[in-house]
Amino acid sequence: MAKDMTQGKPYKLILAFSVPMLVGNVFQQLYSVVDTIVVGRYVSSNALAAIGTAMPVMFLCLALFGGLGVGMSIVLSQYYGAREYDNMQKAISTSIYFIAFLTLVLTVIGLLITRPLLHLMQVPPEIMEDATTYLYIIFGGTVCMVVYNGYLAVLRGIGDSVTPMIFLIIATLLNVVLDLWFVLQFGWDVAGVAIATVIAQGFSGMCCFLYVKYKVPQLAISPENRVFDRNILRIMLRMGIPSALQQTFISISQMAVQGLVNSYGPVVMAGYTSATKIDHFAMQPSMSIGSALGIFVGQNVGAGRMKRVQEGFKSTFFMEWAIGLAMSVLAFVFAPQLIGLFNRGPDSAAIIAVGSQYLRVVGMFYAVLGTMYVFQNLFRGAGDTFMTLVVSVCNFSVRVIGAYALASVDSIGQEAIWWAIPLGWAVADVVAFVAYKSGRWRRFAVTQTPSEPLPEVEV
Repeated sequence: MAKDMTQGKPYKLILAFSVPMLVGNVFQQLYSVVDTIVVGRYVSSNALAAIGTAMPVMFLCLALFGGLGVGMSIVLSQYYGAREYDNMQKAISTSIYFIAFLTLVLTVIGLLITRPLLHLMQVPPEIMEDATTYLYIIFGGTVCMVVYNGYLAVLRGIGDSVTPMIFLIIATLLNVVLDLWFVLQFGWDVAGVAIATVIAQGFSGMCCFLYVKYKVPQLAISPENRVFDRNILRIMLRMGIPSALQQTFISISQMAVQGLVNSYGPVVMAGYTSATKIDHFAMQPSMSIGSALGIFVGQNVGAGRMKRVQEGFKSTFFMEWAIGLAMSVLAFVFAPQLIGLFNRGPDSAAIIAVGSQYLRVVGMFYAVLGTMYVFQNLFRGAGDTFMTLVVSVCNFSVRVIGAYALASVDSIGQEAIWWAIPLGWAVADVVAFVAYKSGRWRRFAVTQTPSEPLPEVEV
């Protein structure tokens, strides 16, 4: 179900593409949310805190694959827009060879650095073993996550957001069933939710592989295109490495913030973990609209249709603000009820108070976050992934420095962590707007299709 986004109304295409992506992303978030609910309600608050503190370590080690997936999606979308199907198949073949090597490397590195990183993050002793167990199992199943997310990136790169949604739903439902089975029936606790995640992603990854092989002729690699093309790899790395560095920096920043959260004890850790799960859900509409813009920009840059890039950019900007304001209202009004979903027990009242405080502060600024997604995905779709890195570095640098600086003021305390987040978004928006006005992102097309001049867009 590939989609040509070089024809038709831009706002309709972006919205239609983003809805299945939103559904898929919401179900993907359910992976971690179900883990959190099952552990928080049926194991302990310490186990809940362990999963929360393990997440930044996992994301750090998976950042390289995330960056390569971004580079692959950009290259595929531009080749698809230019109708260069042979190069598209060569890009997929090259990615398979390269990712196989990186999977082995990442598995070994992840297993080796788990404990040192957790110690560096000041994880309390009562939480250390659960966090270590969770990460050992996740890293042991790295190949399942890589295959699964790699094929999702390939399908989205050619404009297909419906099929990834279906496989995400399958993976999530399987994960829910296995979570409950392994924890309630077998009593495997934190290990059970990690094993369930690996199995669910492995199963869905195999489904993706079979679908692409038999149902998507554009992606079926012909014998002459089954190659390792160094030039295409160089292009993907040029676009993917900044994204990998971006995600690595984000993960390191999250670990630094998590270390500050950990210093306030298990109650704040559990409240922060619960609130960030809801926070990630609230961000999904804005993220999906932004990602749809990235694919739209990639295909139209590849086809040399730069006026459509202008139209898509403007439409997405207004959609992001409407969605952001709506999510802000929901987060503020229902914060206690939402945090309460994750917690039950003697500490639940204190945990809900901490999580609600976080959600109400951060949730007021979702439209500011949506603005950042618009700029970043415009840069990413056009191939200027270095600028997405710059914007993220500004965002998370301000977030980390602001959190530690404000937390040193006794009258602010843990609230510093919440307020530093929207401060980072606002600074990133200013930097992104200046970069947009400079126009450097127009020069990064993979293909050589002649393009129309791009007029300025007033924001």
